[in-house]
Amino acid sequence: MTDLIPPPLPPGATAPWGEEHDCIVARSLFLTDRVAVVAPCLAGAREVRWVSTAADHFLAVIEDLQADIAQLGADIADLGDASAWLCSAGREAEASLDALAAASVAGAAS
Repeated sequence: MTDLIPPPLPPGATAPWGEEHDCIVARSLFLTDRVAVVAPCLAGAREVRWVSTAADHFLAVIEDLQADIAQLGADIADLGDASAWLCSAGREAEASLDALAAASVAGAAS
């Protein structure tokens, strides 16, 4: 499972979309995998009376983790949408500045 956790970056290097994002995604995948492995075992433990309460508690914790992971995925998608919008707005602003500079040069030349 450690292969899902990205290796540390060399000194001074930065990840293309941020090391924190990489870490969040890796940890989400790790937790999702662990939930998939543990949940059936705990569900089977429900049949044993003396571990029923503990199993119910852990299943509730796992369900909460699954909800948190789903929310984290939605948040990451929202960040991706916001990033795309910012890139688009930046390109539009750059085009506007280029047009303004061209108009200024044309105005100064006349």
